[in-house]
Amino acid sequence: MSLDNAPVHPQDIQLENIKLKFSPPNTTAIIQPMDQGIIRAFKAHYRRYLVKHIIANATVATTADDISVTALHAVYWIDAAWGAVTEVSIRNTFRSAGFEKLPIIEGIDGFPINLGVNGDMSMDNKPIEELDRVLKHLMI
Repeated sequence: MSLDNAPVHPQDIQLENIKLKFSPPNTTAIIQPMDQGIIRAFKAHYRRYLVKHIIANATVATTADDISVTALHAVYWIDAAWGAVTEVSIRNTFRSAGFEKLPIIEGIDGFPINLGVNGDMSMDNKPIEELDRVLKHLMI
């Protein structure tokens, strides 16, 4: 398991079935896709909603205290900001971090096989992706 060097990750722990690899110091922003662009895009969208709110309320506000941001506003903006981060942005960020989708070949029984990073074979996640697509429309 690959971990960054955050203080919450104890580096002296010994596990029987898991080998831990820690990133060198000060490399998190370089090698973790979330830090490379996804969080940046999310924050940009969130700030856009915040600034729009401030501008919309500034026209009727008489003092700075008249412009309020509630926790409910923030929750709505977080939801909208995450929804505005596109799949293309996420894919490009992971790609720039060195994660490439590997070619899929057809197995003997007709099921797709993904050649993993180490050349091992694993089943394609098509059924899970299909389930995710169907469940996306449910309001739970």
